[in-house]
Amino acid sequence: MERAFQDLWHHIRRFAPWLLLAGLMIASGLGKRAVGLGQGLTWFDYAQIECTAIVRYLRLAFWPDGLVFDYGANLPQPTIGALLFCGSILATLLALTGFGLKRNLPWAVPLAALFLLLAPTSSIVPVAGQPIAENRLYLPLLAIIGVPVIALGKFFPRLGLCVLGSGAVAHGAFAHARNHDFRSAVAI
Repeated sequence: MERAFQDLWHHIRRFAPWLLLAGLMIASGLGKRAVGLGQGLTWFDYAQIECTAIVRYLRLAFWPDGLVFDYGANLPQPTIGALLFCGSILATLLALTGFGLKRNLPWAVPLAALFLLLAPTSSIVPVAGQPIAENRLYLPLLAIIGVPVIALGKFFPRLGLCVLGSGAVAHGAFAHARNHDFRSAVAI
């Protein structure tokens, strides 16, 4: 009985920040910020858009080509084929995350962090004004690239250093070229 109480208290402590976040969102007036249910998108429609958005974010993390500054507010619903493809990728990643966490595998922590960091904006609670926004990827990007970086460093230390250095130079060149797009409001 004492062990069950300790486990319950452990889960309450971990869940408490989410209750605080929910309370702050409700107190701030959800309708004023166009966040929440009843903002023009159903939770199911938003979840479908976010399913494809998360897979897009993952692709952009490794090859940031075709970046979009503003996707707009009224996005079309994804096709069934796109949903099946993206859903299978996400289901596989979630299953791998659960498997890895259950077995205390180190690569599961960054995967879990990815999903937890994207959860507030890329789940079922609509952000009506901006269903897809690449800036949501800034913090989760650390979790996404963490797994390959750790793997390269552990299994291929010398080759990993070359690959990571080349990747850093290539991504730096992309970032430099991309800055040209932000030279004026008209260019954006």
